[in-house]
Amino acid sequence: RPQPELSYRQGEILLEGRSETSLGKNVQSGFDGRILLGGLDLRLPDLNATDRELSWQGKIGYADAKQPTVNLNGTLNNKALSLTVPASRTLLTQETLTIDTDGGLVLADRPGLTGKASVRAGVTRLHTGDAKQPLVSVKDFTTTGLEAPSGQTIKAQRTQVQGIEVLVEGDLPLVVQVPEVDIAAVESRDWNTVGAGAVTVRNVRAVPRSGKGEIATLRQLSVNRPKRAKDGQVTATT
Repeated sequence: RPQPELSYRQGEILLEGRSETSLGKNVQSGFDGRILLGGLDLRLPDLNATDRELSWQGKIGYADAKQPTVNLNGTLNNKALSLTVPASRTLLTQETLTIDTDGGLVLADRPGLTGKASVRAGVTRLHTGDAKQPLVSVKDFTTTGLEAPSGQTIKAQRTQVQGIEVLVEGDLPLVVQVPEVDIAAVESRDWNTVGAGAVTVRNVRAVPRSGKGEIATLRQLSVNRPKRAKDGQVTATT
């Protein structure tokens, strides 16, 4: 029997707070409170997604002015996200995600972002095939000072990635461990190019999958002003 194209199930839905709407020359509406969606189960032909809890605490506003804008001032939390691509047997899991934002989305011909935000993701793992161990795992990802001063420019004051582990297959299977990556002053002005003030990687280790011994170490590597151009070329100084 043919499988349905879309299957969607939603558990708990909670909406508590207060809302206001103003109808006039310009439509304005707002909500201040908490929205919670629990037990999401979405199945598409090429992707399955489950989520234990997605919640928003704060203010949501809409203004139908010259440039319609959705304003967001609050915190978005996500717990136990799981994304599966059946065709490639790929599984991505993420324990937690928190986004603090004070900004908005401009709904113009060329949509843009305004305001500031910070992002923090907890333990994230990528599995492929039948492997019991994740191909890539990240303990913590944090971006602070994230802002979009114009519709085409995005900046992040600092990005830190901690607890990275990557499995490397081959004649001598390895685990590459990267305890910390620190990226300063990331900026993209047109969504096609991206640069940073500096990237620092510390205490990298390559160890056998057996866990015994140590094959290679790198105490610290710093790269100044790395940049990826529109054509894909990467430049930097060390």
